[in-house]
Amino acid sequence: MHPATSFSRPGTIDFQESPDGFTRFRVRSPLFEAEFATQGAHLLRFSAADGHPLLFLSAHTSLTPGKAIRGGIPVIFPWFGPREGDTGSPMHGLVRTRPWEIESIQVAPDGTGKVVFSLASSPETIQIWPHPFHLRMTFTLGQSLEIDWEVHNTGPAPFRFEQALHPYFSVRDVFSTSVTGLEGSHYLDKADGLRWKQDQRDSVEFRGETDRLYVDTTGACVLRDVAAGRELRITKEHSASSVVWNPWSAKAASLADLGNEEWREFVCVEQANANRNAVELPSGKTHFFHVRYASQSVSN
Repeated sequence: MHPATSFSRPGTIDFQESPDGFTRFRVRSPLFEAEFATQGAHLLRFSAADGHPLLFLSAHTSLTPGKAIRGGIPVIFPWFGPREGDTGSPMHGLVRTRPWEIESIQVAPDGTGKVVFSLASSPETIQIWPHPFHLRMTFTLGQSLEIDWEVHNTGPAPFRFEQALHPYFSVRDVFSTSVTGLEGSHYLDKADGLRWKQDQRDSVEFRGETDRLYVDTTGACVLRDVAAGRELRITKEHSASSVVWNPWSAKAASLADLGNEEWREFVCVEQANANRNAVELPSGKTHFFHVRYASQSVSN
């Protein structure tokens, strides 16, 4: 059954499908407004009742089947970045450009919403990555945004995987934006020859290309957008890595799906298990991963 006929509630849950088959839908209540693509279980846009957009979505991204989406919250699995030893494999894994199944879409009488997607391995994925799996993503929508991600090992042998949520957070001005909560942590600096470093500063500020994979980090982070008078608190469970990324001007100019000046409008603070924090999952077991994003106004 087409998802539009099974879940549509005009004015609350509205579907749109492009001629090439790219399906997205909007969920609305007095507490929030969210837009999803079925490809990649991808949250494209989210705003709480105050109307402030949580996420950035590039005006230059192509919402077409099989193409990665620049913005929102991409889902990365089972490897992060280029696949080790196989540069011909797709960047950031197998699942962000595949269509997911919608399990349920609900808006409760109190205005909170819940959207659940799932994706199972297939003969095509097994050819690329030889492990049976089943993924479930649950988005809880309201004054804040929460995501629960279950990775099930449905095969006969253990497997090792990396994972990440890659949110592009909308900011008013990247020059007055900072991230705290990572001080003292070790990170792989991808913008400086893959050197390992230790963060000695109280906050990460943005003055050039920033691409850092922090390891052994389980605490909360705070993204402060001074120009907008807002801060975002990011808490997580069963995630031991964090990534902070902004491409800056030169790299942005090389990305066809990002406008030359759009780098000023977002910062990525990712929740992950990557590098030495990759997860070893026994046969028949499930790994649970949880994040919560809650924003509030602050005085400048």
